[in-house]
Amino acid sequence: MLITFTVSAIAHEYIVVGIFSVVNFIAFILMMVNIPVIIAQRQLKQFISGNTNNMMFWLCYIILAQPFGILFCYYQMKEKHQQVSLEFDTARTINTLSYGYFGL
Repeated sequence: MLITFTVSAIAHEYIVVGIFSVVNFIAFILMMVNIPVIIAQRQLKQFISGNTNNMMFWLCYIILAQPFGILFCYYQMKEKHQQVSLEFDTARTINTLSYGYFGL
């Protein structure tokens, strides 16, 4: 189980890096968190039904994990691109101050 989730976590992180151009290991961490969740679910089988257990997992996964991961990566991507645009604006401002507004 550990090898399967590790390979899957590496693949998910690779895809997230390709999409958002940000290395943050959030996809890796969220995939690896599934291992303790599975262990906890196996112990909960004694107390709650299988359908309830499955429903709790999917609701937490869909409501908490995926949106958190996507929003976290999105905001990191936005922050990365804002830094690039701020550097451009700073260079333009310095150029404008040095050579005048019309570049004379």
